[in-house]
Amino acid sequence: MADHVRKQIRHRAKTLLTGLTTTGANAFASRVKPLQDAELPALLIDTLESGDIRAGSAFGAGRILERSLPLTISAAVKQNDTYQDTLDQIFKEVEIALAGDNTLNGLCKYVQPGGEPAVELSGDGEKPIATGRMIFEVVYLTALNAPDVAL
Repeated sequence: MADHVRKQIRHRAKTLLTGLTTTGANAFASRVKPLQDAELPALLIDTLESGDIRAGSAFGAGRILERSLPLTISAAVKQNDTYQDTLDQIFKEVEIALAGDNTLNGLCKYVQPGGEPAVELSGDGEKPIATGRMIFEVVYLTALNAPDVAL
């Protein structure tokens, strides 16, 4: 049995966002441990569990569910005089990468930005870090009885 489509989406996003010019190989899905200085700049990729399930198109076990999933991409950079410029560059690279595969290899109907990025400053970790968070809306379909198969 395949993984839930939500997990497949998260890992496809990680694949697309690994190797960007600014963040390189520092793209992590569902990471919980703190970033080290050597891992910056980095991308943290997560899917929020609060996605919506919209009305289906059929009745019974074969009911089709339209799901709206928030995909959160957080960019973490060293906090210095140029952190805002670096975050803007990363945001640009992320948007271009996701637009280049707008169905995440057929896993969803579309991916679109869900609002303007928010920036947080933190003194946690080895050095002060600035984190910019972007949220994308991912809309995908599954059958009620097959959440591991994208339709």
